[in-house]
Amino acid sequence: MIERQAIRNHLNKLSPEVYANLIDTSNSHIGFEKARMTVNTIMAKARVKNKKSMRYEANWLLECLNLRIKSCKVYDHLFRSGILPLPHPNTLCSLLGEMSLAMPEEPRLVNMFSSFFK
Repeated sequence: MIERQAIRNHLNKLSPEVYANLIDTSNSHIGFEKARMTVNTIMAKARVKNKKSMRYEANWLLECLNLRIKSCKVYDHLFRSGILPLPHPNTLCSLLGEMSLAMPEEPRLVNMFSSFFK
């Protein structure tokens, strides 16, 4: 536990430009943008003092929603174990409710998404 805190303190001292340079110097591959988004989200989560005050990017939330739809068990495992900084499933449900307000012309899409969370 002490090592984790020491690593977190060291990472908090580094600037965002250092993270960008670390990511830019890695090899390019198909999922490069998703990997960059994942690393940025992990670093943002490490800087947050209160885990309930985390703000996620829209693309990250869409990827989380996609993962939750593909496999609820995998999503729950990754969320509970803390491997990835995933939002709580209830957060995704509330976002789906907001989507229904934003897209009233597509109720079938919202119903399809919400059926995965029941």
